Amino acid sequence: MATTKRPLQLLPGTIDRYLLRKLFTPFLLIEGGVILFLELERALRLVYELSVSGADLRYFFPLLAQLTPYFVSFGLPVSFFLALLLLLSRLDDDLELQAMLANGMSLVRIVRPLVLAGVLVAGLAVLTNGWLEPLGRYAFRTMKVEAINSGRTTRLVSGAFFVPSDNLAIMVTRASQGRPSQVFVWHRGHGGEQQLIAARDAALGISADGERFDLSFVEGTALVDDPRADKARSHVVVFNRMFVSLPIIVADSGWARGRDERELTLPELLAPGPARLERLGRHAIDAELYGRLGKAALIPLMPLLVLPLTMAVRRGNRTSGGITAGLLFVLAQQSINMVRQRSAVGQIEALPNMAMLVAGFAILQSGLMATGRNLPSHSPISDALDRIDRLLPRLKLRRRTQMVLPGHLMASYIAGSVLIWSLLSLAALVVMSEMAEIFQAGSAFVTRGMTSLDVFHYALLRAPALTMQALPAAALLGPVIAFYLLVRKRELLTYRLMGVSLLRLFVMVLPVSLLLSLGSYVLAEHIVPRSQQAFVTWWQQGAVDSADPQARWFKSGSVLFRTGEISADGRRIEGLEIIRLGPDGAVTERIDAPTAIATSKGWQLEQAVRLTIESGRAVRGEPGRMVWKELFPPGDMQVVAAAGSSYSANWARRALAGDAPAGLGDPGSSYLSCKK
Repeated sequence: MATTKRPLQLLPGTIDRYLLRKLFTPFLLIEGGVILFLELERALRLVYELSVSGADLRYFFPLLAQLTPYFVSFGLPVSFFLALLLLLSRLDDDLELQAMLANGMSLVRIVRPLVLAGVLVAGLAVLTNGWLEPLGRYAFRTMKVEAINSGRTTRLVSGAFFVPSDNLAIMVTRASQGRPSQVFVWHRGHGGEQQLIAARDAALGISADGERFDLSFVEGTALVDDPRADKARSHVVVFNRMFVSLPIIVADSGWARGRDERELTLPELLAPGPARLERLGRHAIDAELYGRLGKAALIPLMPLLVLPLTMAVRRGNRTSGGITAGLLFVLAQQSINMVRQRSAVGQIEALPNMAMLVAGFAILQSGLMATGRNLPSHSPISDALDRIDRLLPRLKLRRRTQMVLPGHLMASYIAGSVLIWSLLSLAALVVMSEMAEIFQAGSAFVTRGMTSLDVFHYALLRAPALTMQALPAAALLGPVIAFYLLVRKRELLTYRLMGVSLLRLFVMVLPVSLLLSLGSYVLAEHIVPRSQQAFVTWWQQGAVDSADPQARWFKSGSVLFRTGEISADGRRIEGLEIIRLGPDGAVTERIDAPTAIATSKGWQLEQAVRLTIESGRAVRGEPGRMVWKELFPPGDMQVVAAAGSSYSANWARRALAGDAPAGLGDPGSSYLSCKK
């Protein structure tokens, strides 16, 4: 009997549309969840950064919106992969896969619309990382500086330092009716000349062009140094009125878009021009270009990976296939990042290595698809996955082994389900955050010559902080997933028919929320501050650049401290400057010490020069050694030496009470006042 060949079908059929609908529904939900999580995680950090820098918080939502293209681009591969796993799991549970295979459909036929979906997602990825993300990065950088200049320059807090650069520090020593009435200014000119200005009354404003401070002083003194003289000398200027105009920000020749390759669109990466080639380098531009294209090229290949691996094991027990597919997915993403990072610093060529990597994964996934196209459950990889699956029951938490409280079987089951899904959500969010962090720090790994063990150490030290950030989202996702499954399996309906009220269900789940809250408290108060301090200390030890250390300002009563580099153990300070203010806010004494070392008697200042103000004259002493007891102890200095460390609530209370220093952030931050 003659058979007719089916015509080539170009438009999606009924099965294709059904699979696409079943795929894109969870894909959009997962992508939205990933974006929401990343937005919330970034929002916490952004609020902190804007607050400590005194920026205008009205810029908060516009700044967050500029980062959305990056979050979309980062979440597309992850969301598409997870949506594929959920699609196949649901088709497997509802016996739809078996129905398709029994109807004569091959894996190739089933995977065809999924590959088409991957092509659409890849196109969206190219659009976001090729145009929207670079423009968003530049807009975020520009808007953040605008927010800082708009906010912190007009709302200085009494007792807090405003340090826009290492050459300028301003502190409102007294405020009246919401405006500064007494201001201290420390300024160092380009030639090294130094000015210390204090006045009984002052007014602070911004020039019309928004680029300079306008400081107006009334009845004050200025201590002026001039190191360019044959012998360093200082003199005191007493004034009735003084006007000073200082720059808010230093001009940046790279302020235009394209300061780094991540701010360039795809057409600009393809044709960067001589100026960008000279500034950024051909290797960095090629690495960024082919890295973006390589990540997008892997997306349409994901169905060729997920479908054969999940179908290679027995129905209802696809865990080993899903885990194997997940590991290969992570390997592919990190391999793309590693090739991009190494090619950016010129260790390898971007185009051939990226092409070989994508081609290698394409061949691997096509091979997996070919081995299981006819009988997926009896493919060559089935035996290997079955061996893995036989090991997994030892790790599974079965219902009969769950902890059951006597007389509370239902409560134990529901609370256990919520707890398990909360922990699984937490693990997934932490892994996703680790991937994002490693991706962002990839260039630094290559520049520092770090090994895989160093990268693992990096991830281990960052894990507590990322876990604390992900806990709120996990506490929300866990109950949502658990109750969704209870509804889907008709279990919640059964409980309601048994007379279980919503209030009783809430009481059953409440211990899980309390347990997660306790974990968040322990992390924030005890674990994260220590891990962050260890992380920053370890990270700074591996720095290869020779940038000057950041200056920090502290206050203890009427004494101000400016420090240079602080050793990791907090027992040695380079470039210590001590300034004592009188009752009227004027400078009465200043001590410069190149080195300060902690001893049992206090801080020993080496080669210290004391300058005192007597009867309107500056009297300079001879260099020598002296002991200073009013500086904070080495343990406190060790904490603030780790710039960017997380501070516990107890530390914040001590800082507000004046018992601990609290230098936060980088230059341009407002520092909490200490020891009033």
